[in-house]
Amino acid sequence: MFRGCCCGLISLLGGESCCKNCFYRMLNDCTMDWRGFLYAVCKSFLRIAAGEGVQADGKPRCLIVDDTVLEKTGAHNRMEHISRVYDHGRHIHVLGFKLQLVVYFDGVTPIPVDFSIHCEWEKKKDCGMTKKDREARFTKDRAEGTSGRERSDEALQEKPQVFMKMLAKLWRRGLRPQYVLYDSWYHSLGLLKAIRSLGKGAVHTLGMDKNGVRTYLVKGRKYTTKTMIDAHLAVIRKCDKYRLMYMKVDAMLDDIPVRLFLIKYGRSSEWKVLVTTDTGMRFTQAFETYQIRWTIEVVPRDQAVPRPRTVPVARLRRTGCRRHARVRNVHNDGKQEALRGVRDHGRGVPLAQGRTLRAYPVAEAHTAHGRHPVQGGTGHRH
Repeated sequence: MFRGCCCGLISLLGGESCCKNCFYRMLNDCTMDWRGFLYAVCKSFLRIAAGEGVQADGKPRCLIVDDTVLEKTGAHNRMEHISRVYDHGRHIHVLGFKLQLVVYFDGVTPIPVDFSIHCEWEKKKDCGMTKKDREARFTKDRAEGTSGRERSDEALQEKPQVFMKMLAKLWRRGLRPQYVLYDSWYHSLGLLKAIRSLGKGAVHTLGMDKNGVRTYLVKGRKYTTKTMIDAHLAVIRKCDKYRLMYMKVDAMLDDIPVRLFLIKYGRSSEWKVLVTTDTGMRFTQAFETYQIRWTIEVVPRDQAVPRPRTVPVARLRRTGCRRHARVRNVHNDGKQEALRGVRDHGRGVPLAQGRTLRAYPVAEAHTAHGRHPVQGGTGHRH
């Protein structure tokens, strides 16, 4: 697929076709600046969207960060910097990497602008692997100052540390978000200071915090979010639009003024904590802005291209799989692809016996059900 896309691009640009080895050598070249290439694609997309007059409908520009697991199996246990990482979704350790993804939301579309790949050292600093497995991993010496060397060094660093460097680079390149959105794992004093230093305070933060972990200063006294609730520091208000109750508290985190929204859903006794450095933000505005963070949860899945199932026509006839399917003939060398319903076969569209077709079920819309993004959980149904 990669070779076909690149050859098609070269032919469109008027160049000559070349073999796949040229592209493989380019992929293995440690001097190739893939980070700059990805940002250039993002800028081109924004320029085209602006030229076509795409409106943002009043939504703020946001930079979203999140991490996910890239699981590897089989012979991949010899890949460079591979380790055992913790999968928070399944609550198990798997062999692979942690992918830190940064997405820019321009008010309409989420666009990946940067990423980093990390290993986890674990408590024993052994990456969760035996000494024999660690020594069997691939290693490569790269020249100092190259993009490949930078990626290799980032794999051994902490994710928040690398994210702060990404923020500074994106700001220097001209990306101007209004808010940085993140979950409770990223919330820290160091990250807040790094974000607020951009553009002399031009960028605000909006993220979750763990209940009862961090200490805030309210009216000269120190409180955790649990003690704030017990002390009734603010009036509990009701939001009929989202069917929840919340408290609004203005506080200080070290020398940074923040606004906290303590949120409780229905009859639940658990309180969620939403923190922002924009002290003039209303609750509904903060809640709806934080919902934008949900877009990063579906970006890795939407970027993946599922492999279609190859099903003979005879089996489709036998099983009765004829409703709402898209069919593509694979015996036409990709020159005349016909997309039509299987039920249309027999209506003047004869098919040869034994012809192999690819059936694509109609995909359901990506909608969240039942739970708010602030409430946690995936809430996704396929």
